[in-house]
Amino acid sequence: MQINRVVKKVRLDSMLSAVKYQLITELVFLRKQLLIDSDLTYLSLLTIMGPMPLKDFCTEAVVYVYGQEILHDVLKHPVKVQTVRNRLNRVRVRRCLCLTLQFL
Repeated sequence: MQINRVVKKVRLDSMLSAVKYQLITELVFLRKQLLIDSDLTYLSLLTIMGPMPLKDFCTEAVVYVYGQEILHDVLKHPVKVQTVRNRLNRVRVRRCLCLTLQFL
C-alpha cells in the first residue's frame, strides 16, 4: 500500500477559524465524529477562552454567537445559555470534549 503525503497551507482570518480547522481535521476527518457547526463553534470558543466556570463560559458563548443585545432579552437569554450547556453536554457524552481540553 502506498501512502501519499499532502501538504496544504491555509491562511485563516481569525484564531476561531484556526481552532475550528484543527477540530474539523481531528474530530470530523480523522475520528469520524459527526458534529454540527454550532458544536464546532462552542468547542473552538472553549479552547480559546480557556478554563472557566461553565455558567460564565455559556454566557460568553451566547454573547459571542448572538451579540451583546441578547443580554437585554430576558426571555431568550436563559434559553440560549441552556442550549449551549445542552450542546456541550451532548459533545461530552460523545467523548469529543475531552479531546478539546487537550488543546487548552
